[in-house]
Amino acid sequence: MHNQVLERISKAGVKTVKFDTGMGGGTPLYTSCDYAAALSGLSRDATAWIIYAYSNTTDPKSFNYLALQLARVAMSVCDNVSHDFSVRIAKLAMEEHVRGFCQCKGKGCEKCLDTGVLIFSGRLRASVLRLPKTTYFNNRHDYDFIIKILHLILSGYERDAVINITRFLS
Repeated sequence: MHNQVLERISKAGVKTVKFDTGMGGGTPLYTSCDYAAALSGLSRDATAWIIYAYSNTTDPKSFNYLALQLARVAMSVCDNVSHDFSVRIAKLAMEEHVRGFCQCKGKGCEKCLDTGVLIFSGRLRASVLRLPKTTYFNNRHDYDFIIKILHLILSGYERDAVINITRFLS
């Protein structure tokens, strides 16, 4: 039921619905993500995440929009993180989150850092973040803390979506 609800919201995404905003060219005043958010009762951030994570087409607009929003969170959590680096951390967290869930289901496991999400290896994380391995491993606890918070935010978006939609359907 959980995944079915999330997939239904994602189908209201950019690739499947086109609204005429009547602006006569240029950037539309409202995007289909805005309409999907209004119809589902979710925030725009939560809707962008659901569209990206649960549609069978990748939506770069939702991905990039949400990466910028999560980058703000990353910068507020850790003062010494640059904007560009925080965007890379946000994209890493999003890619890990769509990868799948750990067998422990978030109950406490070294593999997933207690998030319930399968995480990349330290080497792969260093590569994605464009850091030398030694720099990543020396600051691993800081990066893991930021990424864990971002995973919790993404899980919260999914939980809110399921709650809102099941309430509308029942």
